[in-house]
Amino acid sequence: MKGKTEIKYTANGQVKYDYTVEDTIWGEDNLSEGPYEHPAEPGEFPIYLSKSGKYKIGIRHPESGIKVHGSRWSEGCPNLGNGPERDAILSDIESKLTSGKGVIAILEVTDNRSEEEKSARPLPYE
Repeated sequence: MKGKTEIKYTANGQVKYDYTVEDTIWGEDNLSEGPYEHPAEPGEFPIYLSKSGKYKIGIRHPESGIKVHGSRWSEGCPNLGNGPERDAILSDIESKLTSGKGVIAILEVTDNRSEEEKSARPLPYE
């Protein structure tokens, strides 16, 4: 599935970053390897520091293995792109979590695909 990721990062009630990651791809690392992927189910979820895996910041989410990371390619995780905002956001989240502060991810999904594509590959949470 292809689309875009719209990021709005807010801290202390102020929007610090508001940008779009164009041409996001939700799929396996190699599309010929396996199933079609989709953005993680929307909702509000706590963020935690992960002790395992490639990415340090995880989301307590009904779908296992959801992490916050850079890039525009994802198996369903929220991705922050490759711009300078990515490192600033990841660093800020890590700093807050390390100091004991809570951080919440608000995930939203807007499906702009054609009706034909939606019926061929529906999102499991709609």
